Amino acid sequence: MSVTATGTEPLCYRWQCVGNTYPPGTNTFVACQAGDYSVVVSNVAGMVTSAVAKVIFTNSPPAQPGRFDSISRVADGAMQLNMSGTAGSNYILEWTSDWVGWSNVCTLSATNGLFWWVDPCATNGGQRYYRMRLAP
Repeated sequence: MSVTATGTEPLCYRWQCVGNTYPPGTNTFVACQAGDYSVVVSNVAGMVTSAVAKVIFTNSPPAQPGRFDSISRVADGAMQLNMSGTAGSNYILEWTSDWVGWSNVCTLSATNGLFWWVDPCATNGGQRYYRMRLAP
């Protein structure tokens, strides 16, 4: 955002948003959160406050890496994985036994960002390691 002000130099700019006043700056400001912004411009002659400018971000924040909340063995020996991530984002669940060759298990999707999956194949072999990553 920017503002144009005229008057006796030097001019001091103090940006404000939702009751927060930012340190003195220049006539330009980068808003990092949505809200109602204004700027107080002052000099030796006095001060004036700008009209309010409403900042709205239309893009969703980037999805965060997923995480495993719990892993447990169920009664039949299968493994149950409980995971969480960013709501509305898709994740790919993968497994490996050697940390080199990863195989896709499934794509996880949930509007609330909570996922669970039961691996029935965990009873049939040695160690299995899992990871989840953001789907493209």
